[in-house]
Amino acid sequence: MRRADSWVRGLAVAAVCSGIAPLVAVAQQPPSPGAHCPTPGVHVGTITIERLDVFDNGSGAGRGWIARGANVLHVRTRETVVRRELLFEEGGRCDEEALAQSERNVRGLGLFRKVEIVTRAAGEDAVDVLVRVRDAFSLRTSASYKREGGADAWDARFGDTNLAGLGHGLSLRRSHNFERDVTSAAFADQRFFGSRERLAVTVDRRSDGGMTQLSLARPFHALDTRWSHDLGFTETRDRLRTYEAGEVDGEWTRRAVDASAGVAVRLSGSRHNQAWRVSGGFRFASREYGDPGNAAPSNDIGPTPRRLAGPFAGIHFVSHRYVKRAGLITPERDFDLNLGLAADVGVAISQRLRSLETQPQTAVTMGLSRGWVLPAGGVAVATGSGVVELERRARTRADFSVTARAWWPRSPLHVRAALVELHALVNPDAGRRRYLGGTPGLRGYRQNAFAGHSSLLAVVEERRYGTWTPLGLFRPGVVVFAEAGVVDDRGIGDAQRAPGAIEATSPARFHADVGVGPRIASLRSSSGTGLRLDVAFPMERAAGRSRTPLVAIGYRSDF
Repeated sequence: MRRADSWVRGLAVAAVCSGIAPLVAVAQQPPSPGAHCPTPGVHVGTITIERLDVFDNGSGAGRGWIARGANVLHVRTRETVVRRELLFEEGGRCDEEALAQSERNVRGLGLFRKVEIVTRAAGEDAVDVLVRVRDAFSLRTSASYKREGGADAWDARFGDTNLAGLGHGLSLRRSHNFERDVTSAAFADQRFFGSRERLAVTVDRRSDGGMTQLSLARPFHALDTRWSHDLGFTETRDRLRTYEAGEVDGEWTRRAVDASAGVAVRLSGSRHNQAWRVSGGFRFASREYGDPGNAAPSNDIGPTPRRLAGPFAGIHFVSHRYVKRAGLITPERDFDLNLGLAADVGVAISQRLRSLETQPQTAVTMGLSRGWVLPAGGVAVATGSGVVELERRARTRADFSVTARAWWPRSPLHVRAALVELHALVNPDAGRRRYLGGTPGLRGYRQNAFAGHSSLLAVVEERRYGTWTPLGLFRPGVVVFAEAGVVDDRGIGDAQRAPGAIEATSPARFHADVGVGPRIASLRSSSGTGLRLDVAFPMERAAGRSRTPLVAIGYRSDF
């Protein structure tokens, strides 16, 4: 029996590796072209904004009472919302980067099913520009349910992501997951009072606390944008829990406060398709922990409280090499992927301030992103980030993560996808752990079944959708997947384990599962998601439990 289990696990790992192997073979192919300027020096003639309704694909309004009713209920996005995202104007110089970035800006609003910017000659020295957008149904009165890792979760919301066609978002939400119940209200305005400012406000009440979040930011909307800023405040009161073999083995009340104010400036001399930027500002962060009150924490070692305040500075580099791909995650949806290099390094210094009771600390942050065009029409993007915290008379702490995602479109309705994630904690607090099982990955095992200070996850999925689209609203499909992962728990000492907790027989051991499930993609909603239901079969018996398949309803939407 053990030989059979090992053989099956080996097949799952082999399937994952075979799907990821093409990542190492990179083909240097140019990005796909978009709207272009026929010759240097031409200018923009007429700009036409074509707005299509939810059930209108350009050949007239949708037929049928459902299509007509949806178009009546939906307020079409106003032309000013689209026009204010354009980085070119009539009579101005035609610039291909401005055309491409404008299309990405409009698509990034999350209000449309399709965004296209095309040019056509209008004489020897001019081009006319057509901006065509297809609205998505933004009114959301929905309820969802998911089950991952043997834990139930549900979500009910009412709101609109495009109030009165102005691009404002307002939502009320009630949700439940394996840790807490949450009731929240949120408002977002991506163009506050018609400016480049983005305002976001979220207030929620939780069964174990609450959260308040405010943000006012002016992002870089193009490579040649001269400056940006960010003001943010978040206060969270809840409970921090740690898990061992899927069971809670430590619990503390937590109050977290994060506040920052910063500005970034684009350096002169940057090239047409790349930019250097420097940033600076001030931040305050506080982490306070306490006894949950109903019972003493089962874990004797708790997280270390910290209060940090001081300036930060950084340098950033970004180059644009965007490609547009359709149907990578959801059918009929375009995705913008930057294959260019993006890198940043920052330093934050906390000072000892008696009035704020802060501690001295130096934190170094780093980030890196790069993409590639792969053989057979594939595309991949890898990102990495890290934080190193230095304190006097204390061990250096660090948090590193690397994520690589790849897609190979076999047809407009058939995609092969691969994901690799690596997380590593160095000398973390007792309350910091990495998990696999359920939501973090490995759908065939219970929630947070495996805990440690480092984890590696690899996933391969084969997604195929059919041609049937009931009422023009949905597109059914099916997925087959294989997952393999490992958690190294050697960093968790006996003093950090709950009494009686089951210790893994091997501190670094592979786990794997395979599965299949239906997909129902939503074709008309602004979210572009749909129903995901997977039946995952674990390849081993975990923590003394029977090896039975688990049903996972819902999975990550960025893969």
